[in-house]
Amino acid sequence: MSYDTLNNDNWAYWHLGKHHLDSAIWYFEKERKESGLYGKLDAYNNLAKLEESRSNIYKALQDYKALVNIKDSIQNLSQSDEIRRIHAQYNLNLIKHERDELAKYNSHIEIVLYIITCIVILCAILAYYVWNYFKQKRNSELSREKLLRQIEEEKYKQSVAQIEDNKRRIEELKKQLIEAQKQNDTITTNQLELDSEQLIAETQSLEIKHRRHLFLLEEFQKSPLYIRLMVNAGKEQFHLTDKEWQQLGEYIDKVYDNFTQRLFSLVQLSDIELKTCYLIMLKIAPADIAIMLYKSKTAISMLRRRLYQKITHRTGTRRFKTKMQLRLQR
Repeated sequence: MSYDTLNNDNWAYWHLGKHHLDSAIWYFEKERKESGLYGKLDAYNNLAKLEESRSNIYKALQDYKALVNIKDSIQNLSQSDEIRRIHAQYNLNLIKHERDELAKYNSHIEIVLYIITCIVILCAILAYYVWNYFKQKRNSELSREKLLRQIEEEKYKQSVAQIEDNKRRIEELKKQLIEAQKQNDTITTNQLELDSEQLIAETQSLEIKHRRHLFLLEEFQKSPLYIRLMVNAGKEQFHLTDKEWQQLGEYIDKVYDNFTQRLFSLVQLSDIELKTCYLIMLKIAPADIAIMLYKSKTAISMLRRRLYQKITHRTGTRRFKTKMQLRLQR
């Protein structure tokens, strides 16, 4: 057995087995010097026993003392390793705990962000629908006001067109009258003269009525009451007195040919219904009417719908002023 294939420990035990105590001690001493703690522990243990067997008590005690120190060192090292292991395990657990808490926190944040996003989206949708609703409502009111103005303009155009048509027919009758006179057709001549006079009278009546309406309307629009009403309608503190309501009715009756009398000939109305009709004729917006009459906008809308049904015997409120005027003209 060569030295290359066996270390000091193996040679020591081999010599110990052969009872070569000196050689065994030499190799254990060599192992003590060259090996680590566990090698030294084994070497001192064997050296102490060998010295004790040889009755070398002093050397044996030294080896036993060294053995105790080695054991203490190994124990301290083991404790240090255990402490390091415990610390490492604690740090590992702490890291895992922090990682789990962070994952849980991130999960909560994602849930909260998702909820907030949903709420924001719902609020945006709700805001859009509310905005769209009021926009459509406002557009509807503007369209209604625009329609009323168009109806008034159309009524004026129809009146002018009727006058022009009558003038054209009068010219045609004059030509026919000349032809009838040339032919000495007395009956046709008399008939054409009567038709011509009737058309002339009707045209003059329309022109007078038209001029009178424009004059009265212009006079009314220049009145302090009308100006005050148009400027302040819709303001919280603005309301007409009983005397002003009476004056307003008188003005409307002048401009619109006994409007109140013709209205009551169709249907019986309360005081607030009559005032609402007056304000509708002046194109006052429903919201402003509500403020002037100490009512809510909803109440005025219901009242207008009820008035429409009373006057036109139909449901709805569309073109209320026009339907009311047409009904009164019958």
